[in-house]
Amino acid sequence: MARPRLSPLNRPPVWADAYVGLPWDDKGRTREGLDCWGLYRLIKAERFGVVHPLYEGVVWTPCETRAGQAEANRDLAAYMEGERLKGWTTVWEALGAPPDEPLGGKLALAGDLVWIRNVGAAIHVGLVAAPGWMLHVEEGIDSVCVPYDGADFERRVRGFYRWTGGDR
Repeated sequence: MARPRLSPLNRPPVWADAYVGLPWDDKGRTREGLDCWGLYRLIKAERFGVVHPLYEGVVWTPCETRAGQAEANRDLAAYMEGERLKGWTTVWEALGAPPDEPLGGKLALAGDLVWIRNVGAAIHVGLVAAPGWMLHVEEGIDSVCVPYDGADFERRVRGFYRWTGGDR
């Protein structure tokens, strides 16, 4: 089957190219190596002028057993859920729209946060580059710009969030 041709309307924005190919590094917060929050934070600061906290002590912890990994992921997801309440809102709430689009993917704008399940828990984030596209990085891959509504992420996306300020 032939791949569909990309038009300017269904491509990621050109500015996203500057953030593709950055290397993964656990706890990374610089262009030399980034975890998912590090990439989100870097783009928000450079492209959108918003500085978010480092969250250096909050990291995904790889475990040797499946049960251990599940517990570590639940702990991190619980922390992220608590932090989400401080200065973040769903994109449909930010727009004052009814939650007809529960996850908000069709309402998401460049700079919004994509909250993603990874290994069964919502512990991964990406940044909306344009409606339908996100930048993200995870262990084993350099940063990429991919569709968030495609087969790889459609079931993993937990929601779309917008920074509205407030207590950190």
